[in-house]
Amino acid sequence: MNQFAVGWILFGGCLVLGTGARAEIDFLEELDTPVQMLETEFDPSLLENLIPPAPPPPSVTLPPVIVKKGEWGGSQSGITRPARIVIRKPDIWSRFWDLALAPYSPRFRQKPEIDFSKEMVVGVLSGEQPYPNLSIEIRSFKVETHGSEQILAVRYKNMRQMQAVFSPPFSVQPFYLKKVPVFPGRVVFQEK
Repeated sequence: MNQFAVGWILFGGCLVLGTGARAEIDFLEELDTPVQMLETEFDPSLLENLIPPAPPPPSVTLPPVIVKKGEWGGSQSGITRPARIVIRKPDIWSRFWDLALAPYSPRFRQKPEIDFSKEMVVGVLSGEQPYPNLSIEIRSFKVETHGSEQILAVRYKNMRQMQAVFSPPFSVQPFYLKKVPVFPGRVVFQEK
């Protein structure tokens, strides 16, 4: 049996492996195997403790609700935490729509049909914001190659509209959802 000494040294913020002259470190080759990080695409806890729908005061004008082919957006979703979401399953889509959108606007009463064998939904949620002049929008999406990996890059923009000088605070939860072709890989959200 060969004797060996292995030591770990913290050097310049990096962990360095030091070995003795007669060291056998074949067993460490297993550590070189890449670890696949699984990212949560939709956090179900986003749907817990939603803010109840409330009409804005008469002096507050919310940005228009967006309902167009394959795109939905607005100022009220009840989701108080910022999030980037990918929905690939019909049961998650139904639950999300029924709890986070339908109660907040009559234009969201009917859930859009998504063919999840060919499509999925990406979304950006700003979380709770103190003033109603804030909105968010998905501007583009594109499959890109990063190293050896193909990703779906979703670009979005946070926007601030003019508001009256004496506009009272009214909490909103801006969001934007977009139907895109199904993509089996990682989705990366980038703010423009």
